[in-house]
Amino acid sequence: MYFRGGIYLFAFVEEYQQIRTFAVERIETIEKLRDSFEKPPDFSVESYLESAFGLVKEEPFDVNIIFNKEIAEYVRSRVWHPSQQVREIGDGRIRMKMHVGGEFELGSWILSFGSSAVVVSPDRLRRRVEAELARALDNYRVEVTVAPTRKAKKIESRKAAAAAVRRS
Repeated sequence: MYFRGGIYLFAFVEEYQQIRTFAVERIETIEKLRDSFEKPPDFSVESYLESAFGLVKEEPFDVNIIFNKEIAEYVRSRVWHPSQQVREIGDGRIRMKMHVGGEFELGSWILSFGSSAVVVSPDRLRRRVEAELARALDNYRVEVTVAPTRKAKKIESRKAAAAAVRRS
């Protein structure tokens, strides 16, 4: 399956007795076996992932998100998940409810809206998004020192020489 720039393989893993998702580009080695198998007739990727927000199948949970007016029309214009329900809540804002699995992918999607989205529930997702935003903010509260390149040093030397000529 092709999804967001990657190719994924769904395979039953005997060790875990469940279907797992593999990113093809991350597979380091393969070994051809003589064993054979048949895909179960009732298996389809679509039904397997029907409650997932992306490719990670997890137990679905209820999600409640408020989007502000700057992003509301964009959010409303797309189907992000089959379970989504969107309604106006005033001041141009909307509330989206979904029943989905894939907390990491869902959190990343919410974070992509920055300050335009607020998780109302569940609390664990709200805390996850809040913690990630705090870590991101910490990245900007640290002074970053960048060593000048040689080119920058040459430019500074030329500026200093030109200033010295002007003073004399």
